[in-house]
Amino acid sequence: MVKNILHHCIHFIFLFVCTSGYALLSEDTKVTAEIDSDKAFENQPISGTIMVTHDAQASVDAASFILAGKTPLKVQHMQDIKISNESPLIISMYSFDLPPQEKGLYVLPRIRVKVGGKVHESISSSYEVHGGVPASVQPPPAPRIPTPPPPPQRTPSPPSRSSQTLPPASPLLKLEAFVQGKSSLFPGERTLLVYRYTFNTDVELRKEDLPMLDAKGLRKVGSKQIRDQSSGDLSTREIIQEVEAVNPGEFTFGTSVIEGYALARDGQKKLLSSQAPSVVIKVQAIPAEAKPKSFNGMIGDFTMNVALDTPSPVEVRDKVKLSVQVTGKGDFSTVKLPELCCIPGIEGLFSQNDLAEPGQIQGDKVLFKVELRPLTPLVHEIPSIEYSSFNPATQKYIIRHTQAIPLTVKEVEAPSEERFQGRKKEENTQQGWDVSGAKLQPVEIQRNEQLQQEDLENKRFGNWWALALIPIGCALLLLQLNYIKHLTQKEVEMHIKTSLAVLEEAQQKRTDPDRCYALLSLALRMRLAESGKIQSAEIVPEALVKEGIEGEVRAFLIKIERSRFAQEQEENVDQLLAQGSALYGKIGIDG
Repeated sequence: MVKNILHHCIHFIFLFVCTSGYALLSEDTKVTAEIDSDKAFENQPISGTIMVTHDAQASVDAASFILAGKTPLKVQHMQDIKISNESPLIISMYSFDLPPQEKGLYVLPRIRVKVGGKVHESISSSYEVHGGVPASVQPPPAPRIPTPPPPPQRTPSPPSRSSQTLPPASPLLKLEAFVQGKSSLFPGERTLLVYRYTFNTDVELRKEDLPMLDAKGLRKVGSKQIRDQSSGDLSTREIIQEVEAVNPGEFTFGTSVIEGYALARDGQKKLLSSQAPSVVIKVQAIPAEAKPKSFNGMIGDFTMNVALDTPSPVEVRDKVKLSVQVTGKGDFSTVKLPELCCIPGIEGLFSQNDLAEPGQIQGDKVLFKVELRPLTPLVHEIPSIEYSSFNPATQKYIIRHTQAIPLTVKEVEAPSEERFQGRKKEENTQQGWDVSGAKLQPVEIQRNEQLQQEDLENKRFGNWWALALIPIGCALLLLQLNYIKHLTQKEVEMHIKTSLAVLEEAQQKRTDPDRCYALLSLALRMRLAESGKIQSAEIVPEALVKEGIEGEVRAFLIKIERSRFAQEQEENVDQLLAQGSALYGKIGIDG
C-alpha cells in the first residue's frame, strides 16, 4: 500500500538534462496544460493548470502565454518546484481560466510561451464540462490519516508525507515516464529510464503497471535508484533504472499506469489514476562500412598508453609486465584490450597468459595489467599496438596506435643447475604435476573369469511367466500416484481459509482494533462471495450495491472505515464485532 502520491489528471511530461558519455549537455523545455475536469461545470469559468519544465537559469515570460496561436492568455503563477539537488531543472506551475461553456466534450488548444527567449508550446488535450452545479463541500472535523503497513509490491512506495490537517481540496496524482540521457544508442552504450511520481496527499495504490522497470530488450545495470524531493505541498519521487543497449532495434515500453484511493474531505475514498505515454529507445547498429580490423566494440573517443613495469634488460622467457591505461570520453564499460596475440611484432615473438585480467574502471580511466614472455633474443621492443573505437557523436571510427617501447632481451647461454631446476619446477607447478617423488606404478593384468555351472542354468524369473509381473507393477504404481494426489489435495484444502475462520480470527484480535476491523471486513466480503452475491472478496466496500444485504454490509464497512480514518469511534470493538457477527449470520440465512 503506497502512501503519499498525488491525484489530479494533469498530464505533464518533460525531459531531463540529457547527459551523454562524452560530456555534451543539452537542455529540453517541456510545456503541458490541462483542464481540471473535476471542477469544470457548465455556465461557470473553467480553470486549468500549466506546468513548464525548464532550466532554472531560463526564465518564463508570464506575459507571453498565447492560446491557439492567437489569443493572449492571462495566467497566475502558483509556485516553482525544484526537481532534485542534482538537476538544474525546475517545474513552474501557472493557473488560468477559460470562459463558461455549455455541457459537453471540448479540446484544449495548444498553448505557447517563451522560455529563455525561445518559444515552446504544449500539446492539445480533451476535457469534459459537466452539467449541473457543483455541490458545496463542508469540511468535516480534521481527520488524522493513519499509516497502515503496506503489502509487498513490485516497486518501492513513495515516502510518507506528514499528517495534514485536512485532505487537499484538489488531490493531485501524476506519473511520468521519460529517458534521462540519450534515447538513441549504439550497442554497449548506457542510459537512464526514469519514473516520476508527483503527489500532494495520501493514496492507497492498488495498481502499478511500469513496463520500463522490466527493460525488455535492454540489459539492466545495477538495481533501481530512488530519489525523493519535496517543495511546499508537493512531493516527488523518482525511480531510476540504468540500462545498457545490447542488440540493434527499436524497443517500445507501453503506457504506464498507476491507480489508487485517496481520502476526500467528505470522508469518502476517491479513485485516482494517472497514465504516462509510451517511451521508445532506439538501438542503432554499428556501421559495418569502414570498420577496422582492430575494432573490438569500444564506444567513444579513447587514448591508450602503455608503460613497461619490468626493468630492461630481461632474459628469454622472463616475465615482462606492462601497465595499460585508457583515458578519454565515452562508455568505459565497452573498453577492452586488443587481441595482442595477433599484432605484428608480438605474434610468434612473445607468449602471454591465456586468461587475461579484466580492466579496472577508476573514475575517468581504465587500467589493465599484461604479462608477456619474450621467446627470442631478437626482440628489441614492445611494438606499437593498434586500437580503434567508434564515436557515436561523429558516427565514425577512430584508429590510433600506442608508442613502441624499447626492450633488450638477452639469451641465457649457460643457466646454472639451480636456475634450471627452479624454472623446471615453475613450469611443472603451472602444469599441475609435481615431478618430485613420481614413480611408475606396475600395471596389473587380471585373467578372465571362467564360467561356472550355475551360469548355464536358468535363473529365478528367467522365464516367460515373469512378464506377468509387469501389469502388477504398473497397477501398484498407479495406486501410489493416486494416493499421493489425494494427500496433496487434502493438504491444500486444510490451508484454505473460510470466512468463518477469518471471523473467528477477528474476534481473537480485540486488543488490536485496526487488525480486528480489517479481518471483520474481509470475513463479511468472503461470506458474500461464498453465498454467490459477489464474484470476489477483493471488491472494495464502495463498489457494493446499496440494496439488500449487500447494501447493509456496504454501509457497515464504510462506517468502520470512517471511524478508523477520523479516529472517532462511536462504538467500541465488542459492539462492532457483535454487529458484524449478526450481519455475517444474516448473510448465511438469506444466502
